[in-house]
Amino acid sequence: MKKKKCLSAVLFDIGLVSTLSISASAYSLIGKCNGVGCEAQLNVSGNKFRAGTYASQTMAKISVTLDGESEWWADKDIQQNKKEAYTYATIKTLNAWSTHHADNNRGDDFNRSIGYQNGNFFRK
Repeated sequence: MKKKKCLSAVLFDIGLVSTLSISASAYSLIGKCNGVGCEAQLNVSGNKFRAGTYASQTMAKISVTLDGESEWWADKDIQQNKKEAYTYATIKTLNAWSTHHADNNRGDDFNRSIGYQNGNFFRK
């Protein structure tokens, strides 16, 4: 009886972890802008999307745009002299893309785009 309870508990834990892993996911792209480390990230949990652009140092301009298929809007966050820009939205179609930018006015830019369609991330 004790073995069955232990086995049931382990199987429940595995199922719970699997469910949590499926319901929330993220994708990131890493690069540099004139030697400054930068990261583009798109997170999905259900139909909630969060996109962010991050830098290890203050950037002259850092921005992110989040757009959804068949949506009438595109949400963006543009910052000056900051280390991050982020935005979030509910996208019912579950098809979205984010565009990330960072620069420090020295001629070298960080530009990345991430897409999400049919449950899969891809680099645009």
